Amino acid sequence: MSFLFPRKRWTRIGWAAGLFLALYLLAMAALAWDGLHDRVGRAEVALVLGGGGIDPDGWPSRRTRSRLDRAIELDREQSIRIFLVSGGNGRGQRDESEIMADYLVAHGIDRSRIALDHGGYTTYDSARDTAAFLQAGGWHGVWVVTQYFHVPRTRMALHRFGVEPVFSAHARLIEAHDLYFLGREAAAWVDYWFKPYPRTAGS
Repeated sequence: MSFLFPRKRWTRIGWAAGLFLALYLLAMAALAWDGLHDRVGRAEVALVLGGGGIDPDGWPSRRTRSRLDRAIELDREQSIRIFLVSGGNGRGQRDESEIMADYLVAHGIDRSRIALDHGGYTTYDSARDTAAFLQAGGWHGVWVVTQYFHVPRTRMALHRFGVEPVFSAHARLIEAHDLYFLGREAAAWVDYWFKPYPRTAGS
């Protein structure tokens, strides 16, 4: 009994693998294109998602700073009412959302305009908490401010939690290892599509 696949079977496997790879690369390209094209409208809240934790000097990471800088820029363009900074950590450090708020204050944003989501450990958590925040405060609409590759999944999660309308403004920082994150986002987007999204009362 031979354990070697016939040549035709190896050919079919090769074609299947090639097709899967092509589709995966196409999905990555679609996510990049979507995230790089901001969706512009009128919303009262800017959701700024943490990313990368806290630097040794106590400031947000470079990636998170790029998101906060984009939110500040957005405020000059769109007159944001509330900045909702969403982050968390489980390593005994100071909460990421507090560091993000301090950064905004240091760059001219009044503390009274900043709300903190201490439980934003994942994109799902941030979307869920944002939906509850908007409902509790009677706020209308949200801007998603994050890296371009992260925008589509965040926007989709917010929609699934009943948030409308949802607009987006991607951070200006683009790095070489974004390719890795794009690959990860393609798989994560599919995972998030199948997650349960319970609605809060009245949403």
